[in-house]
Amino acid sequence: MIESCIVIVFLCLLFLGLFQLIHANVAREVLYHAAARAARAKTVGFNRWMVEKTMRVAAIPNAGSLTQPNIATSDPILATALAALRPGPFWDFALRSTPQSPTLAVELARIPSYMASPNNARAQTMLDYADWNTISSSISSTRVSTDPSSAGTFTVLVQQPHSLLVALKDLMAGNLGVPSQDPEKILLGAHYDIEAHYPLYLEDQTW
Repeated sequence: MIESCIVIVFLCLLFLGLFQLIHANVAREVLYHAAARAARAKTVGFNRWMVEKTMRVAAIPNAGSLTQPNIATSDPILATALAALRPGPFWDFALRSTPQSPTLAVELARIPSYMASPNNARAQTMLDYADWNTISSSISSTRVSTDPSSAGTFTVLVQQPHSLLVALKDLMAGNLGVPSQDPEKILLGAHYDIEAHYPLYLEDQTW
């Protein structure tokens, strides 16, 4: 029994470590998608604010909870089934059904208005998330000197601090009690390179 308890502890740590690694990898893939969307917006000549909005919308899966508009986020169908069914039948019901997040309809309705907003203050009244401000982007350009007809390339870098599910510092210090108030974070980054098109036919006056 003692040997089993020791092995279970290490297996749980291994499982949590793998889960944390997968969770961070999924978050980084979202950042790669956001960097690609921002790069495509920049290369056709959109200004800085439009590129920022494009990046934010693409990074919604990493943006945390919806803060504007303030709506109920629980699915009433699943809530009713959870209250009425036992664990076994509820699991079967969840596998048979295709529940839809209540925020999805709001997002689909408000994203076009958000993309049309002229400034950040107006945009925040339409759509906002708890962690949107933690996602940052930067764009660097490289000119190809060997080809005068080429405008070069853009590199879009998108970064976001990612909270760890297991506090590694507390664990290594032997603190197995209540974790610290500020969750431990790692900085995730993703970049996307794309050929610069718009300088060939537009004059950059709004960047």
